[in-house]
Amino acid sequence: MFTRNFHAGLMAVAAMAAACALATGANAQGQGQGQGQGGKSMIERADSNGDGKLSLDEFKAARAQRFTRMDADGDGKLSMAEIDQAGQGMQRRVDMLKAADTDGDGFVSLGEYNASSERDFAQLDADKDGFVTADELAAMMKR
Repeated sequence: MFTRNFHAGLMAVAAMAAACALATGANAQGQGQGQGQGGKSMIERADSNGDGKLSLDEFKAARAQRFTRMDADGDGKLSMAEIDQAGQGMQRRVDMLKAADTDGDGFVSLGEYNASSERDFAQLDADKDGFVTADELAAMMKR
């Protein structure tokens, strides 16, 4: 019972971290434009085909771009210092990024970072239609 509840809670926090990653990436690109619009501007920035929603491929691409921005030294992995810098005062996000270091080497590789993409996407896709909308992203960010 504890394990199931812990796992469910961890999945919810991971989805929140994914939402925050999209939010922080959008704000970094747009210098804070679109604040107060919920998930709309975040979706617009990651929506490569302009249909107003994110597919899993668009979600993964946005995460890959975010990883590249966080990887300040360009070595293909995130150091704990890069994670702290990328967290921008959001401790929950910093904790989730650090937890992604599954091999315990003190770095988060792109593979480790992307390992949870499908699970995080599924958590954000509340209506299970295969897309994440601005409303779904905004709802997750309010939790």
